[in-house]
Amino acid sequence: MQCYRGCMRISYMQHVAYDEVLGRVGQDRALQGQVKSQKLKYFGHVTRLRKNIVLCTMPGTQRKDGQRKQLAR
Repeated sequence: MQCYRGCMRISYMQHVAYDEVLGRVGQDRALQGQVKSQKLKYFGHVTRLRKNIVLCTMPGTQRKDGQRKQLAR
């Protein structure tokens, strides 16, 4: 939204609503939905990665003989 405001030279002091800014640019809120979707995918990726690092387990590194790793105490 800040980029659209900058391109259209709309100041925050003018108190123009987001819907009005999108109307002037000729866009709808579909782009915001795509951005939100990408953010959620990235968040899921980061949390899975963090969980694997904290638990010291990486996918594909399980032992073949079925023994479990002992966590250092």
